[in-house]
Amino acid sequence: MFYEDQLKKPVICEIDLSSSKKVCCKKIAKIVHESTAFGINIFLGRLSSKKILVAKELVKLLLNKSIAITVTGFNPKMLLQLKTCKISALRLIFNKKMLKNIKKIALFFKDIKMPIALVDLNLFVSFPTALKIMEENSIKIVNVFSNPTKKIQKSTYAFMLKKLACEAKKRQITLLSDLPLMALINENFSGICPAGKLSFCIDSNANLSVCRYSKTKFSFQDDFFEIWAEFKIITKICKQCTSCLFFEKCGGGCVVRRTSKIRDKNCWV
Repeated sequence: MFYEDQLKKPVICEIDLSSSKKVCCKKIAKIVHESTAFGINIFLGRLSSKKILVAKELVKLLLNKSIAITVTGFNPKMLLQLKTCKISALRLIFNKKMLKNIKKIALFFKDIKMPIALVDLNLFVSFPTALKIMEENSIKIVNVFSNPTKKIQKSTYAFMLKKLACEAKKRQITLLSDLPLMALINENFSGICPAGKLSFCIDSNANLSVCRYSKTKFSFQDDFFEIWAEFKIITKICKQCTSCLFFEKCGGGCVVRRTSKIRDKNCWV
């Protein structure tokens, strides 16, 4: 990103307002201003009606830009506000609370031509339901979720991913995931984690991190180059991975689940 070899690549910044009740609006607005000056794409994560009230001015600033929005619930007033904004993509959280709302939200935005994505899809509990929702709402982008803190049952998840990859191919659905296994199952899929290279996150307290799951936070001091140098250190790839046959496909897996000495806990090799 801010290294010379990455200046021409598109970079995404997620603003996660769900991390605390208090929102440092002025600090975040300053970082957003600096980010957009670098040509960084902003995406607003986990937007709820409560956060619109808490961070009204910040949300107003963000919604005047062409950004992707992650919606966590069905609130007609909030959705009406979003409908008048320059939204480039709509991301719908896929969980039990949202099952009834996904269809409502998709219908609400039916007259606006923009991509809709299902995110945080957990294959253990929602695969058949997800397929049905994708078909009913013409959803063409799906993010497969894996909790960075838990070890996945490998054989079961491998079977489910193969099934999903097959169904996605039939329906021309784009799959996104941080799972190294996805890169091994799907020949058209690149599983390289973008965190700290082509994406980063700003939390409610205006701290920067490589992604929303990372516990290592940095404060912004007017210099993106310094922050990105820190990101480079904590996103080092495990030496074991570089000699692996599948390294070019998975890139070492999730940045949060690996270190320079330990492989991604969800590695199947």
